[in-house]
Amino acid sequence: MDMGAFIANVTCLRHETKAHIAIVHHGTKASNGSTPRGHSSLTGADDALIEVMKQSDGTRSATVVHAKDDADGDRHGFQLDHADLGTDADGDPITTLTVTELADPPPRVPPPTKLTVNEQIALQCLDQSLKADGVLATVGEDFEERKVTTAARWKAWFTGAGSLTRLRIRG
Repeated sequence: MDMGAFIANVTCLRHETKAHIAIVHHGTKASNGSTPRGHSSLTGADDALIEVMKQSDGTRSATVVHAKDDADGDRHGFQLDHADLGTDADGDPITTLTVTELADPPPRVPPPTKLTVNEQIALQCLDQSLKADGVLATVGEDFEERKVTTAARWKAWFTGAGSLTRLRIRG
């Protein structure tokens, strides 16, 4: 009911003002951000859905997930640059961001593989084993000091997990 009223009000405002209205929305954790969270009627009422993702190098990509009057899948790359505008009356800096389009969009990064329930349990048991039984050891090429556990201790935690009800699966 609330989402229906919101959509109706945005539609009325758009028609009355002939203005473009952009609604910023967060994605779901389960979809790694690529599906909007919340009521599905918002996606049904939009003219286009554009997913903006921050890349590991700090650049961004904007991908047209779907568009009523345009091609789906179009991608653009951009970066955000800080710009100083001066200071306010209290002497605090006034800044903004500018957008610089990149010649090519960043490469597509495949979404992470979703872990099975057993894999989630195994990782949680490894975490519990490291916290309870872990010892510091020097490992790797850089001789880094890290907490380690034995496969036998990890297996004991995994075997002891027994049922899903005894573990909280993060999701």
